[in-house]
Amino acid sequence: MTFTNDTRGVSEVVGAILVFGVLVALLAIMQTQAVPAANQQVEFEHSQDVQGDFAGFHATASEVANSGDKQSVSIKTGTGYPTRMLFFNPPRVQGSLSTSENQTVTIENATATDPEVDDYLNGSDVKVDTRTLHYNVTYNELQNAPQIRYEYGILYSRFRSGTTVQNPGSVIDDTDINLLFMAGDYSRTAGDTQSVDVRPVSAPARPVTIEGEGNNDITLELPTDLPVSVWQEYYGDQSHVTIQNGTAGTVRITLDGDRRYTLRMAGLGLESGVDKPDAHYIVPAEDAVTDVGAGGNTSVIFEVRDKYNNPVAGEEVEIELDGNTQTVNTSSEGHAVMSVSPSTTGTAVGTIVGCSGGDRCSAEYDVNVLAPGGVINPSGGVRLQDAWINTDIWDDIGNFLNPDDSTGSGVTMEFNASNNLEFEAVRVNYYSPGGGSTPPDEWEMTDGSNTLSGEVSGEFESSNSLDPASNIQVGFVNGGDSYDVTTDDYFVMTVILSNGEQSIYFVSPRDNS
Repeated sequence: MTFTNDTRGVSEVVGAILVFGVLVALLAIMQTQAVPAANQQVEFEHSQDVQGDFAGFHATASEVANSGDKQSVSIKTGTGYPTRMLFFNPPRVQGSLSTSENQTVTIENATATDPEVDDYLNGSDVKVDTRTLHYNVTYNELQNAPQIRYEYGILYSRFRSGTTVQNPGSVIDDTDINLLFMAGDYSRTAGDTQSVDVRPVSAPARPVTIEGEGNNDITLELPTDLPVSVWQEYYGDQSHVTIQNGTAGTVRITLDGDRRYTLRMAGLGLESGVDKPDAHYIVPAEDAVTDVGAGGNTSVIFEVRDKYNNPVAGEEVEIELDGNTQTVNTSSEGHAVMSVSPSTTGTAVGTIVGCSGGDRCSAEYDVNVLAPGGVINPSGGVRLQDAWINTDIWDDIGNFLNPDDSTGSGVTMEFNASNNLEFEAVRVNYYSPGGGSTPPDEWEMTDGSNTLSGEVSGEFESSNSLDPASNIQVGFVNGGDSYDVTTDDYFVMTVILSNGEQSIYFVSPRDNS
């Protein structure tokens, strides 16, 4: 048998092999170049999304610090890739959300203007705990992904090339100091969206007015991952603020001690079971004085606070008044309440049970019993018609108090007293200073002929009678110096008239310039 060469079909086979080879090559190119590029775009979009989620986290954290109510926020910590037929994707990207090790914030030389709060904020160092919230992620393709940080209400991202601040917060805003602290050892890693509960550990944030002890500067030493140059960029342009490197890993912020500041601090956690700070001090919840009339009743209210100056619930407080003692638990607002009636009078003392911190563990609340017929700003009898600032007060009164500095302003009061009634006894029940300043501790009052003087929230003074038909002048003293009354101030005074009736006057002076 003879065999012959036959080349039919060879070109088709070779062509098919070549087409298959080209297809494999294209798939390889797609797998090694196009797919990674597409995945890098997915990762970039996720990076943008998670930064947006943290902006929402910042807003939620601020709301929780102000309200004291738990809220939830979603953070897309990880991401995956779309399914691609014939191609392979790497595993899902997993991101981690965690808090740093515990760190200590130090506030130096700050003293409260409120005498009760001054039992705690008295110029000695105040140390409170905080942590930084970290978000870290390692992408398969995207390089130089940011590390997101959240501390003291500041949201920022750390890149290899530098730091970008998404929200600078308001740590120092003129004379407002706002410090938001993280608490609890939190760590979660996930490849999808996490629902994060933002829980109040110490909130809502109570404002406290502070100043430098002896007018010396106040300093804040804050542990931070943020470069000091960034702190200076956002906060260093205020004339009363100086920012420097502190000890290792801290920024030192110095505030002009001649100014007064409003301090707010709050603590937040991200899971249940975070230890809340213990009760640290107690203050009167309202004006530290209350009046009760015949047949009526009222309450004394104390507030228990922690080291962050915020209310503590469920704390035992012993309240003693006029020989009677009650032990009550504080409410969700940190309030310990005791009802009082006209049968009780004097000074109520509230003490935190089990507290061993000396003066800061107790506070006082005055209870005054009104005589029958006591009327506030009466329309009959002796009626207060007007009151205004008197800048020459210490020239107009007898000046028996003889203040060291007699430049302060007082008040002139005009009464309608055509019925010949006189003030037989006078008591200044309460003084509320505007702007959070320290209230005066003594008063002096004259009708131009006779003069009375006494202590604010003290007893009735009756050594002389005053004639309200003449303008009544009153000046105040604080710590031996004359007190400067402003239009933001008001005070309450009670008088016993010559007919035996009692009247109460709420005095809020106007400007007379």
